[in-house]
Amino acid sequence: MKKKIFVDKWLVLLVLFSLVLRISYLILAKTTLLWDASVYIGIGKYIYSLGGSGLFEPARPPILPIMLGIGWKIGFNPFIFGLVLETIFGIGTIILCYKIAEQILGKKCALISSIILSFTPFFIYYNSTVLSGIPSTFFALLSIYLFIKNKNFLAGIFSSIAFLTRFPQGLVFIFLLLFSKNMKNFLKILFGFILILAPYLIVNYILFGNPLHPFFEASLIIKNAGLWLYKKRWYFYFVEILKNNPLLFFSFVGLFTFPKEKRKYFMLICVTIAMFFYFSKLQHKEIRFAIVFLPYLSIFASTGVIKILEKINKKIFSFSTVGIVMLSLVILFWNLNIEKGISNEELNFYSYFKDKNERILTSNPVVALFSDAKLDLMYYPIFNFKKAKELQNYILKHKKKIKYILLDECYGLVCEENDQKCKEERNKLQKLIEKYFKKIYENKRKCKQIIYELKTYS
Repeated sequence: MKKKIFVDKWLVLLVLFSLVLRISYLILAKTTLLWDASVYIGIGKYIYSLGGSGLFEPARPPILPIMLGIGWKIGFNPFIFGLVLETIFGIGTIILCYKIAEQILGKKCALISSIILSFTPFFIYYNSTVLSGIPSTFFALLSIYLFIKNKNFLAGIFSSIAFLTRFPQGLVFIFLLLFSKNMKNFLKILFGFILILAPYLIVNYILFGNPLHPFFEASLIIKNAGLWLYKKRWYFYFVEILKNNPLLFFSFVGLFTFPKEKRKYFMLICVTIAMFFYFSKLQHKEIRFAIVFLPYLSIFASTGVIKILEKINKKIFSFSTVGIVMLSLVILFWNLNIEKGISNEELNFYSYFKDKNERILTSNPVVALFSDAKLDLMYYPIFNFKKAKELQNYILKHKKKIKYILLDECYGLVCEENDQKCKEERNKLQKLIEKYFKKIYENKRKCKQIIYELKTYS
């Protein structure tokens, strides 16, 4: 009993320290207005205003926008509300990592894995913005924990919520089915998953005439949108994850561990390999995508660390845990970046629409953080020469309904360097805009940000 209380105290201390660390980082770090965060908030506004405010991208999973929209609807700043949610889900992810490792590997590995996860720099960094990686990972881990506890119907429900928060998390659902013990459990998981998914598919059918429309559109975007900006080598995640937290190197040792709960442990290995292979295969690679399999790597790393510690001395666990915490903190403060935040010029650019509710045609969704206006998107689903021509026709047809056009040279309307056709059509688009709209704002940044207003004729 004493040993149990001792380890649980460590978990409580870790959670409290992790919470203080995350809140401190949110206070110290400057606000970073990421593209995707703005889109999720804009979709939330769109949903709860029934299309009167915000923006809509069908390819985005619906759960995070629904949660953010609740905050906006009841009067909170949706970005601040989102940061609170990210922090809650981040702490919840640490706790679930501990609980899953405890069930499969024991308390020592549970504590070490949660320490490694909690202090991994990019896990803390992406707690400071509003993205789907951390919430979806929380729901995925919750479904796995419920599966381990033989609560299969609930496991199916939360695996579906994870999927509808970030589509690649559907891999977790697949492995829950594959590792279910019998047909009864299989059907419980399947029914729980369908129960949450079915309304989403029905709404898709009503809106688009195809229940799978968002998945096809998401696939199109993944294969085509801005690949030259984020294209990385196949080994990107190997290198970047280990650079970010060298303790994760021990996960290679953990992959060859064979605990008593072999079936459950092997399921975690399968989920990790599938996630790792999926994201490594995509040309678009960013370290934030690794959040979805980071808890599993942390669990594997904990087994590697424990193996080495046991070979040295089985009686030094408490001392070694303190050492791992200290080492993790050194790694954290060495690798964690403090963002510069946005400039005053950018802030002026986006906040120009703060009190305006007229319709805006925009190449950058960040304006959704500052305005409740209805936004039409110039970049969606992908910007190329066809989209540029489509925009020209759209402006000619609907110019009297569009009050403002917002152009950002660095975002949205970006052509690949050698795509001359795209550049030519983009120039035609620019000239057409200048013909019917007057320039009312332009900042002097490296990338010009311009606001146009519809010309009025007496």
